[in-house]
Amino acid sequence: MQKMTGKWVPSSIINKINITKYWLVGFVDGDGTFSTNKFVPRFKLENHIKEFELYNKIKEFINVGNVIITNPRINRINSNVTIVLEINKIK
Repeated sequence: MQKMTGKWVPSSIINKINITKYWLVGFVDGDGTFSTNKFVPRFKLENHIKEFELYNKIKEFINVGNVIITNPRINRINSNVTIVLEINKIK
């Protein structure tokens, strides 16, 4: 993976992504954020836009949430477009 830094993942690899509940638990443990928005629980994953296809696969696996593309932050130097998977309907 380190050799792929800064490169887009080819679609031939994207089609081979196999999300499992164990893989997802590890991914969430490293990248997941839990918070509230106006007293509504929220779970969020956020990463560089190059992870767009992966986030779509995760959304497809859990069958809930919204994938959002955000603009770079104007108050930060070297800020990039990011991809966010946000889930607001948590039981």
